Amino acid sequence: NGLKTADNHAHFEGDMLFVGMGLVPHDKMLYKILNVVDINAVSEAPDPDKNLYENTGWIHVPDILNKVIALKLSNGHFALIQVTAHTAGVEMLFNYKYQPSGSRSF
Repeated sequence: NGLKTADNHAHFEGDMLFVGMGLVPHDKMLYKILNVVDINAVSEAPDPDKNLYENTGWIHVPDILNKVIALKLSNGHFALIQVTAHTAGVEMLFNYKYQPSGSRSF
């Protein structure tokens, strides 16, 4: 399913680490914060050739709470993630979708 967990962190295929107050993208992973608050409303990740995806390092969770983020993982696959709750570095709840085929469609 693309998501791996450990004692105090989780990550998507080694591309994004969830820890403390933030998300830390791997240097070969790209992300785009979408103007959407319902992950189920997103049927396709934006085309990275036509949309500005970023990789700016640390993403502060309070800044993206409840927003959907499209991810282009280093393996070429796409995922969506939406952090729905966060408790000061203790707990992070999120919804996600992972497309193992490499398609942008969910």
